[in-house]
Amino acid sequence: MTPDSFFQTVFCLGSKPPNFILRHGTLAPIYAVLLYNLALGRGWFARLLSLPIFEKLGEASFGIFIFQGPMIMPSMILFAIVRPLLELSLKLFTSDESFISSTLELFRIGMTVAIVVGLSIVSLRYFERPVARWLKRRLGLGAAA
Repeated sequence: MTPDSFFQTVFCLGSKPPNFILRHGTLAPIYAVLLYNLALGRGWFARLLSLPIFEKLGEASFGIFIFQGPMIMPSMILFAIVRPLLELSLKLFTSDESFISSTLELFRIGMTVAIVVGLSIVSLRYFERPVARWLKRRLGLGAAA
C-alpha cells in the first residue's frame, strides 16, 4: 500500500527499486536467527522440517534440482493432452474464464511439481543410493563416509 517512492526516500535508494534493500542484506539478521534456531532444532519451523515428508524431500533435493529443467517440456506436452478434458470439466461448474484459466495454470504447475518430485524420489531410490553404496564399496569407505 505504500508507494515505492516512500521507501526510496527513507532508505536513500535514489531510483533503485525498494526490493534492492531486501536483496542486499536487510533480511540477513533474520535469516541468521532462523538458521541458528534450525541448526539447534528449536521452534515450530524446525519441527515442521523434521517431518518425514520434508526429510524425504531433502534427500531428493538433488534430483529435484537436476530434473526441474528437463521435465518442463514433457510436463507441458502431457498438460496439452489433458487440458481439453480439464477445461471441459471446469466449464460444467463455471463460466468465469478468469477462474478457469487460473485453475488450469495451477493444475499445470502442480502437475509439473508432482512429476519432478516423483521422478526425483524414484531416482533417489533406484539410482542415487545404489550408486552411493557401490562407490563406498569400490573406494573402501566405511559406513561413516
